[in-house]
Amino acid sequence: MLNAEQIELLRKEIAPIVELSEIPESYGWPDQISMALVDAVFSIQAQYNPSHDFENPTGLLKRLRELKAAHPESIDDLASLVSLGSEELRAIMGDGKTSQESKADCVISAAENYLALGVKSSSDFDSRDAKHKKAYVSVRGLGPITYEYFTMLLGTPGVKSDTLITRFVNRTLRLEGSEALSSAGVREALVETHKHFPDVPLNAFDNMIWRYESSRSSK
Repeated sequence: MLNAEQIELLRKEIAPIVELSEIPESYGWPDQISMALVDAVFSIQAQYNPSHDFENPTGLLKRLRELKAAHPESIDDLASLVSLGSEELRAIMGDGKTSQESKADCVISAAENYLALGVKSSSDFDSRDAKHKKAYVSVRGLGPITYEYFTMLLGTPGVKSDTLITRFVNRTLRLEGSEALSSAGVREALVETHKHFPDVPLNAFDNMIWRYESSRSSK
């Protein structure tokens, strides 16, 4: 648990980021479970939108929009996503890997796990259900951090304490080595700091910091 001085350091660092950022009208892929799943898996160590142009994006966001345009029937239908198969996913999304596993194969495996639970669309999904979490994290290469991101993309408030967010927090707090916060510690720190920004939804708050750190790392 961070002390009040550390929370204040984070608040001061984040305040100008929030001030210069727009709160998006919508976040993620609400009511689009297939898009959320593909985004969560393919975002692992990926450049999301290196151009920072949301009208004409590059990187992962560009490929996600291409997938949605090519297969609109699949955006909230995991059975349809499975029918597409990993080869079609690779053709559009690329042949990325996570823990030496094909991201496309991970998506299909997770989708099949959900279908086995009777989860076909976003209306069937419950982020609080332990079985729904297990369906995701039991796939080799997928874990709890991107599972939370998956739930965030579907509308559940949360923090994706990935490499970029963790680096931002530890750099701000000047924590290194054994003192550096774990992803769980980073999540707790940002949830606490978010209390100072009540007008900003938690998902947008997380995304503002992520975008800032992503642009900083690409310079």
